[in-house]
Amino acid sequence: KMLSDVVVIAAKPEVQLQRLMGRDKSAELDARSRITAQMPVDQKVQNPATTVVIWNNGTMEDLEQQARDLASRLRKSPTIFSNLFSGPGVVVGFLLAAGGMHMLAKL
Repeated sequence: KMLSDVVVIAAKPEVQLQRLMGRDKSAELDARSRITAQMPVDQKVQNPATTVVIWNNGTMEDLEQQARDLASRLRKSPTIFSNLFSGPGVVVGFLLAAGGMHMLAKL
């Protein structure tokens, strides 16, 4: 097994649509077209390789808490990622394609 953890950051389709339209000022039809060109969220979430799902349907604070929880879990996990999260003040960046938001959280 090459990967110990596969993290999917997902949002409900209606949240994804609204964020995409707001971010890019896209017309609804264009935004829907871009979303349907991607793998459906349910396939990503239900993929047997997916080990962690972070839902990006709420506030930035909700997302930051999920990122902290994941970093804490990975620090404790005997995986390749545990070394990445072992130092104090580790900075983890997430580019959240589902919402087009960028988060840089000091964990």
